[in-house]
Amino acid sequence: MAINEEVYKAVVVGGGPAGIGVFIRAARAGFLPRLLNPEVFGTAKDNEVSTQLGFKQMGVAVLHAGDEKSFGSGNLGEYIINSNTFACSLLASILDEKPDLDPPESIKNSFLEKAHLHESSKRLEEIGAAPANLTEIGRFLHHIGTCLMEEIADKAPDTSKVWLNTTATKYEALENGLIRIEARRSGGSDDTVIFHTEHLILAMGGTQELPSLDNPAYHSKLFVSDACLREGGFAKLKEHLLAQPAGERKVCIVGGSHSSFSVAWLLLNKFVDPKIVAARKPLSSPSSPKKSASSDLKKSKEEMEPTLVMPHLATIGAPVIATAPVSPLTVTKCETANVKVKRISLTSGSSDASTPKSIFDAKDIMILHRSPIRCYYGTKKEAEADGADASRVDRSGCVNTFTGLREDAKRLFKSVVAGREPRVRLFHVPPQSSQAITDKAYAAAGAIIWGAGYKTNLLPGFDETGNPLAFHQDNGVVKLDNKAQLQLLGPFKGKRPSVLGLGLGFSLRSAVDEMGMETRVDGVTVYHRRGAILVLEALFGAEVYGTSSSFEEMVEKVSLTHQKHPVALASHFSGGVCVSL
Repeated sequence: MAINEEVYKAVVVGGGPAGIGVFIRAARAGFLPRLLNPEVFGTAKDNEVSTQLGFKQMGVAVLHAGDEKSFGSGNLGEYIINSNTFACSLLASILDEKPDLDPPESIKNSFLEKAHLHESSKRLEEIGAAPANLTEIGRFLHHIGTCLMEEIADKAPDTSKVWLNTTATKYEALENGLIRIEARRSGGSDDTVIFHTEHLILAMGGTQELPSLDNPAYHSKLFVSDACLREGGFAKLKEHLLAQPAGERKVCIVGGSHSSFSVAWLLLNKFVDPKIVAARKPLSSPSSPKKSASSDLKKSKEEMEPTLVMPHLATIGAPVIATAPVSPLTVTKCETANVKVKRISLTSGSSDASTPKSIFDAKDIMILHRSPIRCYYGTKKEAEADGADASRVDRSGCVNTFTGLREDAKRLFKSVVAGREPRVRLFHVPPQSSQAITDKAYAAAGAIIWGAGYKTNLLPGFDETGNPLAFHQDNGVVKLDNKAQLQLLGPFKGKRPSVLGLGLGFSLRSAVDEMGMETRVDGVTVYHRRGAILVLEALFGAEVYGTSSSFEEMVEKVSLTHQKHPVALASHFSGGVCVSL
């Protein structure tokens, strides 16, 4: 067993988009040298704990269970869908110079500066004001992670380190305030490493679990939406449905989140019966240039076809709500509303006779949802033009910022409601309803897709005597306070540990939103800005906010400065994505 008796300023568990966000924010705000090597660049207060305990002061250790290929991007690039906001928004939030902010933000003389020149950055810049495939975004974030590893190895090799193929297994909160983390290395050494830290940042992502349904027969046809949004999982779903007799390939999707509509979109647009494709495939010969050109054009159009949004994702700055599992409720069909839609439906049929027919007929896909489904709008005028309730807006002028569907999910929903997409039915599942109706929906389906939210991947924690630590949770999601700290249940002997949550799976709360509710905020730009700056506040205090004393005050000042320019406000604090506090 290798034991590190130094004390780290912070240990970050997870090297995905949320985990590297702390370093992105530190670099942009000028705190990176102090973070990586507090002994040289830090203040006396930064080194206070190590001085008192007589430990060597270290910077940051990042424990990443994966290898170099996934550092920075995590699992993001595995999804066969698009972001639900624009490529330029993410690029701006990481690489744009913003000297007029307080404190000012810059990438000069940091590891982010050279990222401008990489092909992944140029690709997102080319995509611009349009959603990007998550593979492209994953490639960009992986490059940022690679630059970060090089920066640490070059600038702080003796005080900070990225530990690849290293899985944290548990931690202990000591009475003196330090946290002892135990991790196991794989890939040859397979030994245990011990870390001591002042602050523990958990960025391990979230997970979807299959529910335990009353009828065991349902389990063989039960899938989680997260798996279905990845190439391997979607292939298994297709194989399962094709094995069903024609006419019985019906799908019941549980939940009204982005992930649910994403699966529906994939089924409608990326799933055809291969037998039909083979039967409709036109005969051609190598000597037929006209047919070959037509085929190439069709292939090009298919490659350019946008794919749908991710849940969580919710990825690029777009917040999502964790949806509780659907309880046994009565199913009532959603009433069709008159919705004005300016865009052509992506799910409408093609006039090309050679286009393969979907395996789904009218009413074959059913989406069960508990809460009313809302759509996001960038302005009150846009919402009113669409016939939506625009009576409540956030400080940036956006409607349903945290609770609304965006991009392709939004278009699909509107197509269904307007009656242009007959293959999908929406059913509202109100509280206190009949179990028999829900069972009927499950029984009729050839596949049940569970899209009812993510739970926290939580590292087991204990006190110094070995008693497990318990934290506030809601349906498996660990709740954070307004400083991103996990909320410990019950008494604790000694100084309470500084354990922070960041990323998917943790319920980072907004302030009361425009709907008068506390909502959960998610998205990569949220992790990189608000989440990361709360972590830096825990490490360095309120000075991370410049002349302000909190994130809310900092945003309020910008709001007052730019009250006549709401677009500028949104750009400042979300890289082009409206953010409510």
